[in-house]
Amino acid sequence: MRLFIGITFEDDILNKLQNTIDSIRKISKEGNFTTKERLHLTLIFLGEVADSKLVSIEESIDSIDMEPFYIETNNIGLFKRRWGDICWIGFKESAPLQELYNKLFHKLRQNGFSLDNRPYTPHVTLGRKVVLSKKRDLKSLSLEIPKLLVKVSKISLIKSHHVDGKLTYTPIMTRTLDKSN
Repeated sequence: MRLFIGITFEDDILNKLQNTIDSIRKISKEGNFTTKERLHLTLIFLGEVADSKLVSIEESIDSIDMEPFYIETNNIGLFKRRWGDICWIGFKESAPLQELYNKLFHKLRQNGFSLDNRPYTPHVTLGRKVVLSKKRDLKSLSLEIPKLLVKVSKISLIKSHHVDGKLTYTPIMTRTLDKSN
């Protein structure tokens, strides 16, 4: 099964992210925009994983010993692609978020997972194959979008699969951040 570890959002944040997507859609010629129920922040992408590895992943997640913390959005960006860009919203540098990522990364590596070694750049994908209708300075666009303060109080192991032909993300395990766990 195809898995990733991520942060899901409460309804108020999902609604605000949807408003941001709606704003970007208005200035786009085209794009495949992320649906509200698929908005998330990926911590670690695991890819195709055998069922036999689930226990090891869950143990890695359960080993995390952190208090809840906040992260804040800061800018809109584009990953350039030939047939339309990937549009995303990024987050301000966050020591607790980087610590969470590092702990998960190292624990999963200890448990035998082969993971991408690129630096972690936290972002939420807002749309794919996005073509803006006019040249826009991303800095000015970022200033127009309200900043969001997001409480990170849980992380989830999420399965990416198709249900009735529709890409769906289903949390299969969720861990609350709390040092007393």
